[in-house]
Amino acid sequence: MLDFNVVAESTKTNARACVLRTPHGPVETPVFMPVGTLGTVKSMSPEELTAAGARIILGNTYHLYLRPGCEVIDRFSGLHGFMNWHGPILTDSGGFQIFSLAKLLKFLLGNYPIFVWSFFFGLILASAIIVYRKISNHTLINIVAIITGTVVMFIVTMFAPTESSEAYWFIFISGAIAVCAMILPGISGAFILLILGKYQFILDSVSTFDLPVLIVFGFGVIMGLVSFSNLLSWLLARYRDVTISVLTGFLIGSLNKVWPWKETITSRISSHGDMVPLIQKNILPGDYDVLYGVEHGLVPALLFMLIGMALVLILERFSKPPE
Repeated sequence: MLDFNVVAESTKTNARACVLRTPHGPVETPVFMPVGTLGTVKSMSPEELTAAGARIILGNTYHLYLRPGCEVIDRFSGLHGFMNWHGPILTDSGGFQIFSLAKLLKFLLGNYPIFVWSFFFGLILASAIIVYRKISNHTLINIVAIITGTVVMFIVTMFAPTESSEAYWFIFISGAIAVCAMILPGISGAFILLILGKYQFILDSVSTFDLPVLIVFGFGVIMGLVSFSNLLSWLLARYRDVTISVLTGFLIGSLNKVWPWKETITSRISSHGDMVPLIQKNILPGDYDVLYGVEHGLVPALLFMLIGMALVLILERFSKPPE
């Protein structure tokens, strides 16, 4: 059982010294906790941590859930065995993330994929409407920019993942390109890495702590983030309407990726050991019935689209400062 006692208090401030007693030993506070996000404190063994005076280690429940995963930890009879650490371990609020987001989304995608993607479709469609409203003048060049952005993003979402070079120059470029997705609407960095054939490679490099690869990739991310954010700021300052028009097109074109009714052509094994779609093509709701023998759910799907749109538009309305 846990036991918490205050052993001393300051008469001038709110400072105090305490002792937290756990089944794995006492912890005196205030305390410095080494961080072992994935179950290890980088570059230090458990013996070295003990010799350095560490009495408790901090872990991240959510990241441990993702990698190495519950099954691996269970094989070691728990986190203490996995880490070879016999002292107390504090895990943060990642548990809330697991049960509120990861498991819920996985359950919904596994059981109600059409409704989930319909909701996302509505979110992006409403976002495109909001961005479109920020265009001051609806000139011919802005209309052309919207169409161009739509076509470009539509083509990007149609790309199939490929095998690619593992040379450092290509890893650097992959990081620089993927980080642009953090700024541009409608597409994710993970999808860009998948297209470039570097998604699984980077994941494996993280799990094995391949330092040269991570350093090169990290420099690419930094260079891409700095250069592209400056470029986007420059474009917005000088060609505001055209830039916003292109971004609107990106959102419209990305709707191809979240179309609810899809046929899976090929699949892959994810980093968590799950079978996930790799290449898909969009189909009509009626064809979905014939292909999978289940109801397409057109009416409720449209309802979820409307809910997603309404959510974004309502948040946009209430986020505006009072005039």
